[in-house]
Order: sequence, then C-alpha cells, then structure tokens
Amino acid sequence: LVLRARAYGNNVGEPISVRVGDEERFVSLGEQDSTVTLRFDNPRGAQKISITPPAPTEPKENASGGFTPKKLGIGLVSLKVEAASP
Repeated sequence: LVLRARAYGNNVGEPISVRVGDEERFVSLGEQDSTVTLRFDNPRGAQKISITPPAPTEPKENASGGFTPKKLGIGLVSLKVEAASP
C-alpha cells in the first residue's frame, strides 16, 4: 500500500492507524506531503482499507454553502494498492 498524505493539526508526528482486514500498521506523517509504503499480507483478501487518525480536528474556518464541517486528521493525496514483490 503506497500512501501519499500529510497530517493535520494534533495528528502531526502521531501514530496513525492503517488497517487492511485484520492487519494493522502505524504511520507518522508531518505537515508536508510525504509518501510511505506499508506492506500487508492480506491472506483473507480484505476489500476494505481504514485510516484512523488519533485526534481528528474540526477546522477553524466555518463551512461554506450550508455544509457541516467535518473533522480532519490527514490530507490524503493518493493511495495506491500494489502487488508485493516476491
């Protein structure tokens, strides 16, 4: 799993959970975009990827257009699933 992202607010430098099925890995991200590669075995063929920041934060700016502001933890630029090299 190749993840390009940045952390937001109190999540900078903190462990962020990345799960594929029953497997969990942790990654720490900075304020700038960075690329990290995580290896998952995924023996059960899970179809779901979960990314859970430790401290989701509501932006200080008000939402526009009547939308309710959402809590943020990371800024996800891209996520790519690649087959592992033997």
